[in-house]
Amino acid sequence: MGIFSFLNPIITLYYGFILRIKLSWYSRQKKKRIKIVKEFLANKLEKEKYDKKTSNKIVENYLKIGEIFLDRKNMHTAFSVNKILVPKKTRSKSRD
Repeated sequence: MGIFSFLNPIITLYYGFILRIKLSWYSRQKKKRIKIVKEFLANKLEKEKYDKKTSNKIVENYLKIGEIFLDRKNMHTAFSVNKILVPKKTRSKSRD
């Protein structure tokens, strides 16, 4: 046991509290962005004389596609090279 081991629970609570604040902020920002995009697209489609039902469907599909493509994990998976496809480098021993 270290000298400052009694501080571990306090530090854990502190970082948990900070993480909760950051996650709630992120979710509020995400909701705000989704609302702005919905309003913008609805106005654009309304000017183009689309039906209300059709424009709602287009907006929903746009948001779903955006979430799929802009997800960080999906982006990382898509642009990372599959290690099975890359052949192992052969190590050649140099003989002097």
